[in-house]
Amino acid sequence: MAAMNIVPIAAHSVPTARETARSMTTAVSAGRSADVVLDLSRGSRDVLGAVLRLDREQLQEFLRITAELLRHGVVGVETLEVRDQPYKSFLPAHIADPVLRDAPLYRGQPRAGAAASLDLRA
Repeated sequence: MAAMNIVPIAAHSVPTARETARSMTTAVSAGRSADVVLDLSRGSRDVLGAVLRLDREQLQEFLRITAELLRHGVVGVETLEVRDQPYKSFLPAHIADPVLRDAPLYRGQPRAGAAASLDLRA
């Protein structure tokens, strides 16, 4: 009869209620910070404060969330009013659009009557 390999379950393999609560708190804090950083519809937002208040574990989760969104071409979100209700919309980068991904920059002449540069004089 062949010997069976029995591997004991380590005591730390099942998270405690405290560890689960900590993990949830980390995810919520990181998610809120990612929302502050990426929500371009907020008039004033404390981007630096949203990141600096995170502890090391929360910062790692924030970076994971943000990197995943950026990897999928999301560079921001904005909250719009649709039928008197808030509606959150992702703002994709042009690189996420297959039609625009490899398109060269437009170097043609501006339309007749269009300003060649932005006039910022008051």
